[in-house]
Amino acid sequence: MRTLTLAAVAFACILLTTAKVDAQHSNSAVWVPSSANSIAIVNSREILESELGKAKKWKTERSNAFRSGAAFFPPNTERMLLASQMDFQFMEPIWNVGVFEINKGSIDIVEVSKRIKGSLDSIGGMDALVLPSDAILVKVNDKTIVSHAPGNRQMTSRWIKSKSGGTAN
Repeated sequence: MRTLTLAAVAFACILLTTAKVDAQHSNSAVWVPSSANSIAIVNSREILESELGKAKKWKTERSNAFRSGAAFFPPNTERMLLASQMDFQFMEPIWNVGVFEINKGSIDIVEVSKRIKGSLDSIGGMDALVLPSDAILVKVNDKTIVSHAPGNRQMTSRWIKSKSGGTAN
């Protein structure tokens, strides 16, 4: 009986968390496949503007790390949502997706390719970048880039099509 109660509480927490994610990050949440069983959301603006962030000068450090090539995400990345379907038996991800939103400017996929050494491509009619780390980045609009791993082109194309309502290659 106790196991059943714990399972019910865990299930309720997952449902409540999902509802909160959808409400606060609806633009990002649309990219999360329904089979996701783990999710992390980072609102970097709030972290950088927190008392601790200001005291530790994280905003300056983040900008310096990006300029030096030590950080992948540009300083104007406002939100990151990372989701995956985990195989809990072996504690390994089956797939991972990421949604990265910037707050100013626009994403230049060519500049991103130079920074992270990927191959430019087109998936679902959208600019994409195939990464050597077995992932694919897709620019879905001027402010948002999404990632899918493993970097299977057909799987990524189907995911883009299912989430954007667009035509996939």
